[in-house]
Amino acid sequence: MSRRPVASVLLGLAATLLLAGCTPGGAARTAASIPATSDGPAIVDVAVGASETVGAGTGDRLRSAWPQVLYTAALPRGAVFYNFGIPGATVAEAIGAELPEALAVHPDLVTVWLNV
Repeated sequence: MSRRPVASVLLGLAATLLLAGCTPGGAARTAASIPATSDGPAIVDVAVGASETVGAGTGDRLRSAWPQVLYTAALPRGAVFYNFGIPGATVAEAIGAELPEALAVHPDLVTVWLNV
């Protein structure tokens, strides 16, 4: 795959995440303003990826990894989050090690970031 399609996909993903963080009126959405889930089953959010997925380079990997930030900012309080990221994982390693575990929890939302 050439760099141009990859760059386009990454740019599209970044734009989508940026727009998802925007709310009408410019007010930030906080955990307190996100409603709890309805009577249905909890939303299951799964992160698959490498170092960035587990928060490499952040001061607090547990709270500052980008999938955790997305989960906290965008999903209802009743949602469940699993981070299956492995630092330094390649696409092949993620498919072999992370994907089976991620699919086993029957996710509704999957975020993928493999920068290797």
